[in-house]
Amino acid sequence: QHPHDRMRSRSAYALALLNYYDGNLSTAEEMLKEAAQFSGKAGDLKWPVNCSTLKARIRVKQDRADDALPLLEESIKGALDGELKNQLVVAYITQGEAHSALGNYSQAVESFGKASKNNEQRIVAGFEVSSERNRAWILLSLAEAHLKVNEVGRAKKCLKEWKSLGSVELQW
Repeated sequence: QHPHDRMRSRSAYALALLNYYDGNLSTAEEMLKEAAQFSGKAGDLKWPVNCSTLKARIRVKQDRADDALPLLEESIKGALDGELKNQLVVAYITQGEAHSALGNYSQAVESFGKASKNNEQRIVAGFEVSSERNRAWILLSLAEAHLKVNEVGRAKKCLKEWKSLGSVELQW
């Protein structure tokens, strides 16, 4: 019942994310509807992009990755329009996961590559914490995609780089 729309949007999104990670996908979707409602009022691009990306992640988890791809195009466009670099990276990662779920491993590698390129730009700009987490996520995802197409050498290279990151979670 908070009167501030941006705060209501953030809170609803946080609850959606918690429910997603807890496996309560229908509750997560309900919270996303609430987050989208408030973020639209606030006129902030960040939260609609976050919502469409999380909705896409839900679709992938529901074995509906083909339904996730249009949502991710929406996320990517919004992130580019709003210059939301972290959201862009996460949308590309999720797009890669959707392509992997559909067995489109070369497209997955392409999406993870775009995520990596944008993420490295964030690191150079000094946004290290979330970018280091994203780097680890991208490297593991790339390793898996390379393995699926029998590119063992490339998968090993990704895993070696991932191991060199150390304990990324301790940096948060």
